Amino acid sequence: MCGILGQINSNKPIEENTFLKMRETLTHRGPDDCGLKFFESGRIALGHRRLSIIDLSSSARQPMSNEHNDIWVVFNGEIYNFRQLRTRLEKKGHLFRNDSDTEVLVHAYEEWGDQCLLQLQGIFAFGIWDERRKRLFLARDHLGVKPLYYFRDKERFYFASQIRAIIADDSVPRRINAASFGDYLAYGYVPFDRCIFEGMAKLPAGHYLTYQDGKVEIHKYWDLTYDGAIKDPEEAIRLVRSAVRDAVEAQLVSDVPVGVFLSGGIDSSAVASLMKQSGSDPVKTFTIGFDDPAFDETPYASYVNRYLNAEAHHEKLSYDLGRELIPMFPKIYDEPFFDTSGIPTYLVSRLASRHVKVILSGDGGDEIFAGYLWYDRFVEKAGYAPFSARDYQIARILKHLFIGQSIQFAPIKRMRKWCDRVLSNPIKTYFQIQGFLDREAQLELLTRDYRERIEKNTYWLFDMFFKTNWPRITAAQYLDIKTYLVDDILAKVDRASMSHGLEVRVPLLDPKLVELSFNIHCNLQYGNGERKHLFKKALKNDLPEDILTTRKKGFSVPIDNWMNQGLHNECLKTLKDGLLVQSGILDPIGTARFLNNCDRGKFLWLLLSAELWARTWLS
Repeated sequence: MCGILGQINSNKPIEENTFLKMRETLTHRGPDDCGLKFFESGRIALGHRRLSIIDLSSSARQPMSNEHNDIWVVFNGEIYNFRQLRTRLEKKGHLFRNDSDTEVLVHAYEEWGDQCLLQLQGIFAFGIWDERRKRLFLARDHLGVKPLYYFRDKERFYFASQIRAIIADDSVPRRINAASFGDYLAYGYVPFDRCIFEGMAKLPAGHYLTYQDGKVEIHKYWDLTYDGAIKDPEEAIRLVRSAVRDAVEAQLVSDVPVGVFLSGGIDSSAVASLMKQSGSDPVKTFTIGFDDPAFDETPYASYVNRYLNAEAHHEKLSYDLGRELIPMFPKIYDEPFFDTSGIPTYLVSRLASRHVKVILSGDGGDEIFAGYLWYDRFVEKAGYAPFSARDYQIARILKHLFIGQSIQFAPIKRMRKWCDRVLSNPIKTYFQIQGFLDREAQLELLTRDYRERIEKNTYWLFDMFFKTNWPRITAAQYLDIKTYLVDDILAKVDRASMSHGLEVRVPLLDPKLVELSFNIHCNLQYGNGERKHLFKKALKNDLPEDILTTRKKGFSVPIDNWMNQGLHNECLKTLKDGLLVQSGILDPIGTARFLNNCDRGKFLWLLLSAELWARTWLS
């Protein structure tokens, strides 16, 4: 993993000292080396901070070019199939000068153009300057594991791994985008292609961007489809186990030590077990526990460590340690960010970075194998069959034609209840689970200027990605992948791990595995009303029985308990006369009313995180 940066000026040379200052804000992402290259009489620049993982020599320094020095790349991530691609490209006449995965990118682009993305197996965000065509090509990996931001105005175009690099240029304005701030209040993160600052945006997962002659074009190159074609249970079990094993084995490629985050849950335990089978012995595991037994999963992690005879490292997160780490929270995340599990993720990344440079994690397993508790609300309880588009059509007809409210016959009452469940608004249901403040609550909190600019439809993000013609549970999984996974889970892990120069890989989000999962019929995924039914069947010979049957607790801090231990009063004091109020974002009267009536720790943390972010990045 690394930090990447680029700038294009239309009229004048780039100020080198400013560009270097911008690049150095990414040192935490790449502490091992750095590089810089100017083009077009100094009007175009590429910058790089390197975390050395594959080919540790200076010949793998970036920016890196092809043999003709007319295609240049800065790259953040790993291409796991780079050796296979290199063999194919060498047969086509391409000449290689080092052993890195980075060099494959320039030759793949040279050979296949924009369609090179379809050849890549990995996690990545990169920028290619095509000197021949005077064209910039930016790309982000399929699931959005790696971040990529960009900013443009009439005279300039920037891109970078993180916002902090772009706003390190003092001439770039730090004006809050009101709609994006409203999105944060609604979702707990700034979603999809939006950014907290005006004029800035994120390149969405599975997309690429071209910039040529001052024109930006964005294209989608990858997405998921569902057909449920695989219906045989034994075939599904065999395919899933093979795909998971292949993904773990492929992602062990490294010239430095590799470890694994181990929570004690099924996903991370499966990854650790398959690491051992692939030759990692002993497996180095890293675990964070909590002093609150209701949140602590270290006993399960210890059980897996004994089962694997692993080299285990662990640390406990107490309330006092959490309070010490809270000031670090906004320094890690360049945008307002809610997820309290960012604190233990920061801690486990710090622990792991003392021993390894690369980590495998179990992230993504809940999304692609239907593991979250809330998926229960997207299935028909009686028979555990996921709702389908056909169910929706039938329910509409029955509701309209046959089920009058005056009829009390028991079968009709049961049918009416079934219709109500099918026809319930899944978007509102999902927002009740994953959302925070709806438009009405936002209007109470915000000043008039911000009220006028927030989204009229709080649910716009969920409306965009919910597939009404898919089975409900599969639609919920897809919605999670496109929203919660990319902008919460993966963003959290990237920022927390890279703050310690640690690379985290996610084998359960290998695109081939994810595509396979969505080709398996949803009744197999959620068989017998059991979350992760198929995944458990596929991995049953690789894990102890107790791990397969353990109920997952999650990886979030006991925020309500922390509030009761003193954080509540500090939140109130910090927010009532905070920077968000003084800056004309939060209305002082509405905020005071909201705080006085708020008895939920998560809502106080939502506002506290935004306030601490504002004090870090706006003052």
